[in-house]
Amino acid sequence: DVVAQLDEVVATDPQVFADAGLGALLDYSTAQATDIAFGAVAADAEGTSTLSFTNSSTETDAILSVSASVEGVGFAVAPAKLSLTNGQSGNLVVTFSAADVGNVNGSYSGTLTIVTNDPNNKLMVIGLTATVTGGLSGAVADVNTQSISFPRTTVDSFSSRDLIVSNKGGLPLNITVSITGSDAFSLSDEGDFTLAGGESKTIEVVFAPATDSVFAATIDVHTDDATHPHFAITVAGTGIPAGGATPLIGADGQEIFGDFDGDASVTFDDFFQFADNFGKTSADVGFDEAFDLSGDGAVTFDDFFIFADNFGKSGTYASN
Repeated sequence: DVVAQLDEVVATDPQVFADAGLGALLDYSTAQATDIAFGAVAADAEGTSTLSFTNSSTETDAILSVSASVEGVGFAVAPAKLSLTNGQSGNLVVTFSAADVGNVNGSYSGTLTIVTNDPNNKLMVIGLTATVTGGLSGAVADVNTQSISFPRTTVDSFSSRDLIVSNKGGLPLNITVSITGSDAFSLSDEGDFTLAGGESKTIEVVFAPATDSVFAATIDVHTDDATHPHFAITVAGTGIPAGGATPLIGADGQEIFGDFDGDASVTFDDFFQFADNFGKTSADVGFDEAFDLSGDGAVTFDDFFIFADNFGKSGTYASN
């Protein structure tokens, strides 16, 4: 009964001993613990650390009471209380369980708080750290491009490109996709969806100009990946008259070839589009004759040499 009462008093207010006129409870000793680092803990494994306490008092019936608690997901301590008589020893076992944090790789921290009725060690606050390895990686968001440029597209027709959103981690990834800007662009899939670890989703981006103008939009991809919470993908395209492409004319009066994104200049943006189409023939799905500069029904080195000759040039479209 006395031990139970002491436990309750120590847990609420150790100072009550002095206030009650019982005098200081001297000569208790306990191991002075430093911060506890569990180091690397494998998936489904547990890290363990033991703290030992001894009541070394020489006073008759002096009881050492120890209360312990932890903060931090994955950490635990047992037992929650110790009551030790003269010369008696006891242990607190502090643990970290990888399973309790879902076996998700990463670094974790916590705090162990120990309260005793030893006047020299009334309160100890001990930092706890652990690292889970060999488990699941968190959700990792990724997209296949930061910008999409469409080839010059005739009015009342369309071109399409693929935006691929991926989860390269191990946990589910929540995603919201939306598009703002010109209504000449549309997405095959908008709104909220979830990708499992290692899963990808392909969203078709369609450009369908209604007039011979320059169009722009932004695709926003929001995720719950703290490292990659937002991707803003710029989208651009140029509509041309239905009668056919208007030639791009340089300052020297010569026609310029290879402006696939319609910005009146031949740059690396055009090169990346050309590279994506290199090797395709008219028999392939997705073949775009805009990249067949030689007109032989295939995108080959003949077209590349034409493109290279025009690289870096800029001019003016007659329709502009």
